[in-house]
Amino acid sequence: MTRGSVRKNFGPCVVCGEENISEEYRKITEYSIIKVHKCPTVQSLNFKLQVGDQLCKKHYNELINYNRHDRPNHKQNIDKDTSFHANVN
Repeated sequence: MTRGSVRKNFGPCVVCGEENISEEYRKITEYSIIKVHKCPTVQSLNFKLQVGDQLCKKHYNELINYNRHDRPNHKQNIDKDTSFHANVN
């Protein structure tokens, strides 16, 4: 008995055309199309991506998850430990 969901996306990638069983592929959704249009490298593509197309992991990260580590207002909690007071006797 197999546990978990059955893998559905086996390629080929729309951008590079590769079809590899060991590669992870993702389908493009309507939300993904919105994110692709904001990507700076989308102008280098010579075709239009459509809902239902599949991308390999490399191209999915380049086109859709390109800004996943950008946090403009991210503040680190440095030296904000209020549980220790140095002046307490």
